[in-house]
Amino acid sequence: MKNLLFALCSVIIVVGVIGAIFFWKYKGTAISYSYLYFWGSFVIIALGAFGLKMIDNSEFAEVVKHKTNYIEFDIDLSKIEVLDNRYFIENEKYHYSKTPLMDFIVEGRNPKQYKEINQCRFEYTVMYNGDTLTFVSPIINKDRETLMFKLFAQKQTKLHLDKDDYSNHYLDLDFLKE
Repeated sequence: MKNLLFALCSVIIVVGVIGAIFFWKYKGTAISYSYLYFWGSFVIIALGAFGLKMIDNSEFAEVVKHKTNYIEFDIDLSKIEVLDNRYFIENEKYHYSKTPLMDFIVEGRNPKQYKEINQCRFEYTVMYNGDTLTFVSPIINKDRETLMFKLFAQKQTKLHLDKDDYSNHYLDLDFLKE
């Protein structure tokens, strides 16, 4: 969402700059009061810049809230348990014609095609204030071997735990996006 807002504000600024350049040199008669459009372009630029500033401020507020309400734990990734699930789904069958004979000729005897789906989750247990807390990551759409390779390459990550609500946690998995 943040990237979309950043792109939108950037486009607004670019439109404002193009408008300012166009109406700065405009001497035609088709558009009356072109100087108003020239100054309006600066208003558009200012709105785009204000939007960019608001995006940065909201991120800053999240960081401040995060630092005050959350506890960070260093997690040894060699101790994380990886739960995996592998299954197959049938691809949609495309009929080339209305006759089964033509489908048989084009597709062959076994027209069914399957797609393999690999999903994993991480499970980690930590001790906090005498309690044993188990955390489960969201579903990650990668196979187990790839995840294990990335885990051993990274070796360590952070677990962010809300002080007030233990069910609100965040396991930093940004290294998997690479």
